Amino acid sequence: MSDTLRVTSDTFVQQRFSYDATGQRIYYPHEVQEEAAGVVGNRAPKYPDDLRSKGIKGEVIARFVVDTAGRLIEGTFAAMPGSDARFVPAVLEALRNHSFHPAKLPNGRKVQQFVFMPFQFDIR
Repeated sequence: MSDTLRVTSDTFVQQRFSYDATGQRIYYPHEVQEEAAGVVGNRAPKYPDDLRSKGIKGEVIARFVVDTAGRLIEGTFAAMPGSDARFVPAVLEALRNHSFHPAKLPNGRKVQQFVFMPFQFDIR
């Protein structure tokens, strides 16, 4: 909150306000020194049984935000256009259990970052 400024018709007031929004800002991969990356050992999404039994293949390109603790921020997940909606619940469930190395700026500070991650569902 700032001080109240009272301005009349014959008054000029100039004041600088600063706010550090970097704590809440979400960065894109090209803006960080180290991108958010999945931790070794994260489990792949479970192939939905009904789709596997029918031999249906698909892809989901997920967009979500990883926080400074290396976790998915709930409510930021979206499947990008062209994704097969039948596989989206499996991807979201897997991401809720994934851990990530958080993104870092050149000064080493951890920041939130948008992540774009493809998931292929294929029967071999």
